[in-house]
Parts: sequence; C-alpha cells; structure tokens
Amino acid sequence: MRILSVCSKEEVYRHWEQVDRFKNCPHVAVWRKRIWSPLPADIRWYNAEIEDEDLKRIFIISSDEWCCLSRTFKLMDVAGEVAKRADNEIVCRIHDLIGRFKENPESLDRKLTMVSPSFEGNFTVIDGNKRAVVLHSIGELAGNRIYLGISEKIVDYRWAERAMSDPNTAKNLYDAAHTN
Repeated sequence: MRILSVCSKEEVYRHWEQVDRFKNCPHVAVWRKRIWSPLPADIRWYNAEIEDEDLKRIFIISSDEWCCLSRTFKLMDVAGEVAKRADNEIVCRIHDLIGRFKENPESLDRKLTMVSPSFEGNFTVIDGNKRAVVLHSIGELAGNRIYLGISEKIVDYRWAERAMSDPNTAKNLYDAAHTN
C-alpha cells in the first residue's frame, strides 16, 4: 500500500456519509454506526493507493451477507465466485454495478475505506465492498486511491475478524515473533 498523505477521521466519515447518503436514510445510518463506532480510538487515517501486491491481502467485511460467496472473505475469492454465479441478490447487484461502470465509469465512486493493523496488511474493506468487487472484477482495483485506517488494535475489530484469522496476518506474525 502506497501512503500518499495523512487525513482526518472527519474527512473519511464525510466521504462515507456522502457515498452512502445516510443522512436521508436512518436505517443505513444505524448500520454504518455499527461499523464505525467500534473502530479503535487510536486509529490513524491515510490517503493511500492500492498496489498490485496488496490485492492478495484485501478482504471484504466480515459480515453474514458475504458468507454465501466465500469461506475466506478474500476479495479475490469473492470476485471469482461472483464471476461464476448469478444466483442471489448480492451477486446480481454486483453484476448490475459492473454493467453500469462499463457504460459510465463515473457512475461508481472509486474511493473505498479499509482498515489494517499495519501498512503491510491484511486489509479489510469496511466501506465499498461491492465497489471493491466490481473494481477487482474489471481489473481496476490496483492503482485505486482509498482511505486506510491503521491501528494495531484492528486485530480485535469484529468487522475485520476474517482478515485477522488468515494465517498470514500481521497479528499471527506479531504473535509468533513475540512468543518466547
């Protein structure tokens, strides 16, 4: 992940609010608060750019709605499943977004929000999961600019639990390096 600059929590939140339009939709605001509220207090936010080598370390949010598409929650695995299927609401929505993006690339907000315990990953998309699958599916995720929140405490963040349970995560590497 290439770090471009530091940014504020307020900037990230404003973007999230703008993309999801949750001022006008109270049930979306409640759902987003469930994601935002438990973020660690010490999280630091950055503008960053996804690099090719990051793709294998990006996970979608650990949410039940994605369980039907992947056991790993890895973005690459989910995108692979979406390419093969059209049998549920979330897959159909992603296919619709891919079609809309191909017709009009400006129709899709490309700025995602991810969190990680370190700059090396693993990275969890906490806003823009469907958009991330779309961008990956059409080969345009690398080079994309995102918001990246970094805190060592992300390893205990509920919405990133699938990324943190992967054997190659920073938490497992950290634990292995600090045992003895």
